[in-house]
Amino acid sequence: MPMILIMKNLFRMLVLLAAMVVFSGASLAQSAGSSTKAGMEDPLNMTLPAKVLDQLGLTPDQKSRLDNALSARKDAATANRTTRESNYKLLTDQLASDKFDPRVVIQQRQQARGAMDARIDAVQQKWLAFWDGLSQTQRNTLIQYMREQHAARAKKYNK
Repeated sequence: MPMILIMKNLFRMLVLLAAMVVFSGASLAQSAGSSTKAGMEDPLNMTLPAKVLDQLGLTPDQKSRLDNALSARKDAATANRTTRESNYKLLTDQLASDKFDPRVVIQQRQQARGAMDARIDAVQQKWLAFWDGLSQTQRNTLIQYMREQHAARAKKYNK
């Protein structure tokens, strides 16, 4: 494999890992006014250990950015769930009718994917705003946590 492809794949993996850590920040907010509490399991099962939260020592502004990202993620997840349910209903209705048209189903799925992609993009911008508000030390803390999680997953999936 040419070196450029290896580097592109490595970069993609790092971006995905960064996104994983950022999205795993569901319980980063610890302030009384936060929409989440440290150590509580998130409905999407994305948590960050209390040890990492303590190490991060988020400022009020950082907590606010985190809450914005969490809120956007939860809103997008709800909207995506509704979209999937709508797609399922359309398919069910189409299959029950004598005039099944796969083009209608495909068209709705294409529209749904476009809407979901737009929601994902908006959520990612919120997470990037959170990331941009972190100091290099805080970023290093998250990166170290990502490395540990990645290694744990590698052991799990490479059995």
